[in-house]
Amino acid sequence: MLNKNLVLSKSQQDVQGQGPVNFQWVESFINGEASSAFPDGSSYNGSLKEGRFHGTGTFVWADGSRYEGQWASDLPEGEGVLLLSDGYRYEGQWQAGCPEGEGTETLPNGGRYQGRWIKGVKSGSGEFNYPNGQRYNGQWEDGLCHGHGVLVFSDGSQYEGEWRENNMFGTGVLSFADGKKCRGEWVNEEFKIIEML
Repeated sequence: MLNKNLVLSKSQQDVQGQGPVNFQWVESFINGEASSAFPDGSSYNGSLKEGRFHGTGTFVWADGSRYEGQWASDLPEGEGVLLLSDGYRYEGQWQAGCPEGEGTETLPNGGRYQGRWIKGVKSGSGEFNYPNGQRYNGQWEDGLCHGHGVLVFSDGSQYEGEWRENNMFGTGVLSFADGKKCRGEWVNEEFKIIEML
């Protein structure tokens, strides 16, 4: 994920001999705390183990994007926050450099997802709040609404039922803002009413 050529820079205090040196060489590898600057303008400040990002640290890309959190063998691992220069934000669990487990994604347009991730993709149960005021709460698969879910519209009406690849599918219940309800089935992308409830 991160291409680096490690260059160490001691703090001014260390250079003047007034503070401890926070790293050590072990078999040509660096262990401990270090600040690293790379030719492409990116930087890392945090823990190293055998010359790799490991422990807690912050990586900043040249465009100002940054990852702050836990690392293992040069990859985000554990809890961390990714902030991109376009306003994208992910905060939560990581595994092998990808969002994995529970996490919250905030998009530049204001959309927000909170829920489960598998290998960097929304999968499992989660809730997405759309910028237009709509809200989906339910199952996800491969980044799409898939399985059982509830979509609440901005006017307060809602649909509860099955979803397939981001589309309402099969049978479900529409509840209108005035309190009326109907059960129906999706056929050729049209909702056919079976009965009023």
